[in-house]
Amino acid sequence: MTNTSQRAFALRFPFGRMLRCAWPTRVARCAVASAGVFAGGAQPAGAIVFGQRDTFTAPNGILWAGGPMTGIVADGGPAAVNGAGDPYLRVVSDGAGPGGKLVTHHSAGDWLGDYVTAGVTTIEMDLRNGTTQPLIMRIAIKQVSAQGSPGYCTTNDAAFVLPPDGEWHHAIFSLSIESLMRIGNPNGGLAGLLGGGAGGGGGLQDLRIMHANSPILTGGTLVGEFGVDNITAAPAPGGAAMLLVAFGLTSRRKRGRAA
Repeated sequence: MTNTSQRAFALRFPFGRMLRCAWPTRVARCAVASAGVFAGGAQPAGAIVFGQRDTFTAPNGILWAGGPMTGIVADGGPAAVNGAGDPYLRVVSDGAGPGGKLVTHHSAGDWLGDYVTAGVTTIEMDLRNGTTQPLIMRIAIKQVSAQGSPGYCTTNDAAFVLPPDGEWHHAIFSLSIESLMRIGNPNGGLAGLLGGGAGGGGGLQDLRIMHANSPILTGGTLVGEFGVDNITAAPAPGGAAMLLVAFGLTSRRKRGRAA
């Protein structure tokens, strides 16, 4: 994966908030990071925040769990130079027992809560296949972590096929109803999961990243591994640009009325 050179720049938004970003590869995430200003709703401490990113540098990323051999690797992430630097999470499965499923999950802290209020509609990440076969990558969301509890999983059409080339690839997973298959009967449906309990649901309590040949909530049984980095709470593709345009128009109208 080639790295695009970046130049720092700043954006000033309503209420005097200044965000410093790098151009061009950070511009969308700069808009994303400002959504706490735009969304108009505060999230509880430790809950999902628009634009948050896990890069697996201490202390973030430590709440992603998996089998006994899953853990953070100090070097080799997508931004590594000659293989050095840039930590990432290495997810490993042995095909049997507690570590038999190729999956990592987050069931505490900042990936839980109200995705609707936060404005999060997709989850982006960088992935690398550590096996000799393609991996069918999906996300899953559940109301509780307990085995057999209901939830939603990426459909076959929306799954990301990760080639066995040892390279890093950028994947985008939509949280739309068209991209997720219901498994079981979650209280409140998808709105109950993503809306922090709206519609009688208990809210999202478990987020999973996994390989699975078909939509399931547990991950596929396999002897293999994948790397993951830069897990980001984002808008739909193009959403950040639309956010900037919308607020530019709003600011212009306010200035016009003031005049």
